[in-house]
Amino acid sequence: MSRIPEVPQLMNHFPTRQYFHEPAVLGATTMGGLIAALFANIGQRVKLYDRPLSGEHPEKPTFQVIDGLLQRIPSPFSGPEASSLIVPRNYRDHWNELGEHDLVIECYGDRPGEKQGWFSRLSPGIGKDAMILSLSHGDSVAEVANALPAGIRPHFLGAHFFFPPRLQRLVELIPTERTERRLIRTVADSLQEILGAVPVVVADTPNFVANRLLVFAVNSAFAHARANDLPVGSLEMLSARLMGRKYGGLCFLLDQIGLDFYRASSERVPDGERRRYGELLVSPQVIDNFLLFSNTGREAGKGFYDYGKEPIFCDSLAEPPQTVLALLEAADWKGLCKASGKEAAFVRDYLRDLWQYMMHVSRESGFSGRQLDHILLHAFSWNSGPYALLQNFSPATVHATTRRDESAGKLGYPVSGLWSRRCRSCEGGKTLEIDPFTQQCRLLGESTFSKVLSYHDKILIWQPVEKEFGFFEPMLHELSEAIARARKMHCALMIYHHGRRFGGAKHWRRQPADLPDYAREHRLLCNVIIGLRMLPYPVMLSVSGALIDYGCAIMMQADRVIYDVDVSWRLRAIEYGLPPVGGVWFEWLRRLPHLSPELARLQIHTVLARLLGDGGINNLHAARELGIVRGHDRFAMNAAQMPKISQSVADAWLDIRQPRPLRYALRKLEQDDISYLVTRSEETALPALYRDCLALLGSENQKAVLSLRHLLHGEAQLFAYRYAAMNQEAD
Repeated sequence: MSRIPEVPQLMNHFPTRQYFHEPAVLGATTMGGLIAALFANIGQRVKLYDRPLSGEHPEKPTFQVIDGLLQRIPSPFSGPEASSLIVPRNYRDHWNELGEHDLVIECYGDRPGEKQGWFSRLSPGIGKDAMILSLSHGDSVAEVANALPAGIRPHFLGAHFFFPPRLQRLVELIPTERTERRLIRTVADSLQEILGAVPVVVADTPNFVANRLLVFAVNSAFAHARANDLPVGSLEMLSARLMGRKYGGLCFLLDQIGLDFYRASSERVPDGERRRYGELLVSPQVIDNFLLFSNTGREAGKGFYDYGKEPIFCDSLAEPPQTVLALLEAADWKGLCKASGKEAAFVRDYLRDLWQYMMHVSRESGFSGRQLDHILLHAFSWNSGPYALLQNFSPATVHATTRRDESAGKLGYPVSGLWSRRCRSCEGGKTLEIDPFTQQCRLLGESTFSKVLSYHDKILIWQPVEKEFGFFEPMLHELSEAIARARKMHCALMIYHHGRRFGGAKHWRRQPADLPDYAREHRLLCNVIIGLRMLPYPVMLSVSGALIDYGCAIMMQADRVIYDVDVSWRLRAIEYGLPPVGGVWFEWLRRLPHLSPELARLQIHTVLARLLGDGGINNLHAARELGIVRGHDRFAMNAAQMPKISQSVADAWLDIRQPRPLRYALRKLEQDDISYLVTRSEETALPALYRDCLALLGSENQKAVLSLRHLLHGEAQLFAYRYAAMNQEAD
């Protein structure tokens, strides 16, 4: 097994600061156009080359690719004007320009032999000092490098971009034995800080790392579904929940990346792994069945998935049993092993095999389980990492059941030697480290869950101390005290948390006797939101990780937000049919400009439909398109930049001291507006919850201009009513 010595595998800091200024993309293919769009989005001119056509328009293939990019949904461009920065070129008329580029990315989706032919013809025109990246989805990079002149090979790297590269930001970098190690760092730094990519250095093995995990995850899921007689609709819903989504599981993933691409990845699986894992990796019939299933839906005139709405299957999607969902939420492995039913058997067997395979890949690649989670997140939006899920389930408990099945001969593969050692170790460091920005602040006080600092006596900073921070009753008390202190000191307030989770993941399924505890929490949350809203000076939020429920509500009150590019939003309450807590949708409406009565009610429908149609917004680009992230908010391409950007925002406010910006007022709905919106409610995923939220906008205690305080009070009552009803149904 080839290894790349002395090369950091996960790139997360920037020591070189040497970037490329003249990029070129070779190949007017779909991926070539998408990668060129990454450079255009940051305002950098990029040339897209392809073979010339005879006639008056030799660059016609390149223009067709650009036109196709403008039609794609979601858009690969940050704005239509970005497309003008992609410059069409052809090899015949612009051969001399090839030597001007310091970064060349080859994007022909051919086999290594055909790529060798391309490089044999093009390498004489490429500058000797140019860095060359060759797009590869899992084929050997060393074979392609052999076609290059000896003088260029030290500047050659394989690169695996994921589809679509604007949203799936992982880039696997594959050095050869001749690649200069210092150039690996230069390429990684450029991709990470300039394009916002997530570079990972991997060895030149079949399928590299991410695709290896994908092939096993998909094949083993279909194999276990077949063994447990699980319908495809149930498989899709269960896999979606295991990936941390409400909709869009492994079938969606296959449909998105393309079955041809997946078949090619499956064919590259080494024979040794096929022998080790048997039918978990060798299941061509399973893929053929899926292809038939997918094509049947298309022939019926409705795509396998209707993007932007609920996924449409030929058979109906089956919601997983509540008992299985409750066991998953409680991370009860013993209960899952005892539970009857084919859904519970599928989840138990599938997770155990996936964890074993991750141990196998971890040993061969040198990545930890946490790093493999990181790879799945940025390659396929796998939000609930399998390794993190293993830690929640208690590795010792899972290992004990695995050993029993091994001794009984139920497992068809040898248990990984890393299981008992690596899977037992949880992630260390639950508390946040002191960063360069907070080191410059003066500590005013420290409580159990947070501390309060002062920056130049003009900005009060409230900072939770844990990486995974949940807003339960004691934490809300501490934040409320910080708000009161900022008001007394006449300071702006910055909420500062650079961890993995902000807002906490609540287990909403509890006994009705716990309802008074939730009522107290809601009252305290309402007081915090009103306190933030009524502060005379601006509220700033510097946050990374996942914003969940209460964290989303706190964010909506901030006037200026600094995000990590990996931030995501998730309202778990909606997954249980409960209204979003803290007036999230109401504050979202107040951020939108009020243009006319007709547009106002259309805005209301759009916000409610998008909010209730899915429980999460998984990336920054989607949040910007929805209007949650605004133009004046800042975001960092890497978490290491967050303290510096936060300090620059704080310094800018100290220099200008602008007053707190006004928000648009919302007026009470007229009867015509209510009738229109009630009719549109049937188009949404949760029409009853849609109408309940709509009723809050037209409630009797609201006056002509809607009141946030009254809205929060009504929302809390609605939440308590629906929460009690949910528990009664569960009983």
